[in-house]
Amino acid sequence: MAIDFLLWILTLGPVWTLQKTMAGVAEFARPVRKAKINGSGPDSDVWQATQAADVGKLLASPHPEEGVYTVFQLLDRSFKRYAQRKAQGVRPLLSWKKEEGYRFPAKVFGPTQWRTYAEMGKLCKEFGAGLRALGLEPQPEGDFDTMTGKFKILMYEDTCADWQICS
Repeated sequence: MAIDFLLWILTLGPVWTLQKTMAGVAEFARPVRKAKINGSGPDSDVWQATQAADVGKLLASPHPEEGVYTVFQLLDRSFKRYAQRKAQGVRPLLSWKKEEGYRFPAKVFGPTQWRTYAEMGKLCKEFGAGLRALGLEPQPEGDFDTMTGKFKILMYEDTCADWQICS
C-alpha cells in the first residue's frame, strides 16, 4: 500500500488527478422530459446526453452528406467502403484439452478465419432476402407495440459469428 502511494506521488499522480478534476465535464447527461413508465407510480425522467440535449435532437445521421439515415444504409455504406478489409474473425474450436490439476477442460482453438466486409454484406443481404421470401414485410411507421402484421419475428441463437449476420 505504501509503495503504491509512493509511486503515485513520484509519477505526479496528484498533478494528473487535479488536472483531470479541473478539466472534466461537469455534466454528461441530464433529464429532458418525463415518461409514464411506472404504471400508477410517478413519472420517470428521460435522460439524454448533454450534447444532444443542447442541440435539441438526437443525431440524425453520422453521414448526412451521403444520405445515410437508417441502419441498413449505414451498414451498406460500410460493406462497400471497406469491402476488402477484415470485418469478422472466428477461431474454430478444435478440441478440448483436459490438464492435470484443473477442474475443467480448456478449449483449443485454431487460427483466426476472417470474413471481409464484402462477404458480410453479401450474407446480410441474402439473409434479408430469405426473410422476405418467407413472407416477412418491412415494419411500417407507427407504434410497434400496438401494430400487428408480418413484420415481427423472434429468433434465438447462441452467440456466434452467424448470429451477427442475423442481427
